[in-house]
Amino acid sequence: MREEYGFTGGACLPPRDFSMTEADFADIRHLLPESVLGMIQVAGLEAAFALIKRYGGTHFPIGKNQTKAGKLLHAMLADEVGDEVAARLGRVYAAQRSLWLPKCEGAILELRDRYIRRQFDELTGRDRYRLTAQQATRSLALAHNLTQRRIWYILKQPDKTPETAVQAALF
Repeated sequence: MREEYGFTGGACLPPRDFSMTEADFADIRHLLPESVLGMIQVAGLEAAFALIKRYGGTHFPIGKNQTKAGKLLHAMLADEVGDEVAARLGRVYAAQRSLWLPKCEGAILELRDRYIRRQFDELTGRDRYRLTAQQATRSLALAHNLTQRRIWYILKQPDKTPETAVQAALF
């Protein structure tokens, strides 16, 4: 019965399962450092986002794929992003010996917040088994390991667009 109403395992949503789409990238581009924009041009959006989500805030070693150690480093990178993307990253960044992956915390949090706002709209707007706002915020809090108060705060915030980011920086 609980599953029928969307209350499975204490939460009715998959935890923190958000990703970046091309539309999201266009919307949060202003929140990303130039180094990440360059990496996206080389590796592609999906691969760059995967590396940042997993290794953000660290240096990721890059090899030239010529020596035994270089082949090992290339294999580690290929496990994360695929062989073709690893080869492209190796050609561009191998001279640096490591690739700095910024945390991009502002952009990641903005993506999470947008995802939470979309989920809230889905939970409270569906035709069958619609949740009240209180039930939806509880479910979102459990799914994202946040408090209900934080969920309410996120719901009240507008999306960070380039215009609002500039205005916020002024004050």
